[in-house]
Amino acid sequence: MTGLLEAIREIDTRRRSIQPALTSRLAAVVAEIPGGGPEIIATPEEIGALQARLLALFKRMGMAGLSVSEFRCIPEGLWHGPKPLDKEGEFYRQFLERLRSERRRSVLRRLINAFLSRYPHGVETFSSAADLIAAEIVHSGSLYLGLAKDWNAFDKQDGTSALAAEILLRGPDVLEVAGLSEDRWTFHFVELVFRDACLRLDPKDIEKLGHLQSLAVRPTGARSERLRYPDSRGVLFEALLGRWRGKPPPPDSPEKRTLIAFIDAFAGDPRSFPSEWTGVDEQLKKTYLRWLASASLKQFFDIVEHSLRNQEDNIRNMWKKRRCFWQAWVDRGHVDEAWVAFGPSAFDDARRTSKRDPSFGSNYAKVEQSRSPYHSALIMKFGDHKVVEWSHNGRCWIWPEGKGAPDTGKSTYWDDELREAPNSVVHREGWQTRVNEQIFELTKKRLRKSDWS
Repeated sequence: MTGLLEAIREIDTRRRSIQPALTSRLAAVVAEIPGGGPEIIATPEEIGALQARLLALFKRMGMAGLSVSEFRCIPEGLWHGPKPLDKEGEFYRQFLERLRSERRRSVLRRLINAFLSRYPHGVETFSSAADLIAAEIVHSGSLYLGLAKDWNAFDKQDGTSALAAEILLRGPDVLEVAGLSEDRWTFHFVELVFRDACLRLDPKDIEKLGHLQSLAVRPTGARSERLRYPDSRGVLFEALLGRWRGKPPPPDSPEKRTLIAFIDAFAGDPRSFPSEWTGVDEQLKKTYLRWLASASLKQFFDIVEHSLRNQEDNIRNMWKKRRCFWQAWVDRGHVDEAWVAFGPSAFDDARRTSKRDPSFGSNYAKVEQSRSPYHSALIMKFGDHKVVEWSHNGRCWIWPEGKGAPDTGKSTYWDDELREAPNSVVHREGWQTRVNEQIFELTKKRLRKSDWS
């Protein structure tokens, strides 16, 4: 395609006379783009040059003096680039007036495309452009005619509402029906439709959640590139987790597992992928970490319990009591974070379980030089304090704030760094009461005996 910058320069240097204007190279560039197709891909410098040239010509000759080829280029510079032409009041007014009068289909199609691409909602010129498009689109031959007639997309008050509601019901295929093929899903209009859908979402509705995910997350590529609308990250997280802000995690359910899988697909664990959580409300991050604490608890007890299947009844019964005790802490929302470090054989079992059942999750660590192949540790954070519960005959170790406790979220640990805390409790008769009181001294939170008995 002929260089856009050279074509722009030619606009201003071409001689003007009573002879018909010759088709410029810029017009050739424009002509190569199908009607209603994507806007010209150009650098900000090229768009800025286009804006400056068109404005200079307008000041010399007025809107009527611009050739058809030059007139067709105006939509490209209206709402984006370094000097948006819609801010030039008289230029913009005369452009709309000439377009309304001449009804040039190619210009109208390009205006519609530029409008949807930038969707300047909140900008002063938004309403006038929306009104013109709504009135004139029937004369444009635009592939967006259905978008106007069936979805009221150019309603300046509520242009995203109907489409957002339909996406939740039917999925993003409705965008294709409306003329917005997937290469146009990055249009700002579609992003605002997405935000509208987020605001309408009931995250407990698995079907609607799946439809929103199909639009929000690209199915392939690196995790950092999967989120289609990174600028709408905060709106999406609010839709997914907002109703549980500051509350204990909900019980395990298909809906909860679906939500965790959705978030993991584009954001992952905030401890392992902190950049994917940049700008997310801290309360929502803490809410999600409490959810993951519940998932880590399940990982820990499921794998270790399986390793004890051939043990004596009293050992298996002891393990059930530990599960009941720590589950009560998690269910009440007192465990802010949890992370599992599996012994070598337990780690291999966990990996096989993750492949067989994705809902099991894959966020856990391995203990190097573990004292036995299945000896594993559950690391829990209570505010600024840490508790490590060891499996089998291991103790419960408790670190007050600032006493060198292990961090959560690492991929490997050495056996010794998960022991030797200032305080510890051996799992003998009444151990729950002793642990309960030590946690209370640190956090002022405690369980009732009935919570674990």
